[in-house]
Amino acid sequence: MTMAKVQDRLQQVVRGIPGLTPLFVPPIANRVSMQSTGIKSPIGIKVLGPDPACCSVSRTRSCAS
Repeated sequence: MTMAKVQDRLQQVVRGIPGLTPLFVPPIANRVSMQSTGIKSPIGIKVLGPDPACCSVSRTRSCAS
């Protein structure tokens, strides 16, 4: 499987999840994105909502409003 096929498949999977924006970029652009978003790892999940206390992330669900 090629990287392009993996990216296409991931795009298909996450397209239906509101508020989720996958980012597939080269290392330098990734570093710029990490600096601008505050996420300090190559793979990150940022959960935002009206009440951060209600939001929890697990393998099966997340709170998104």
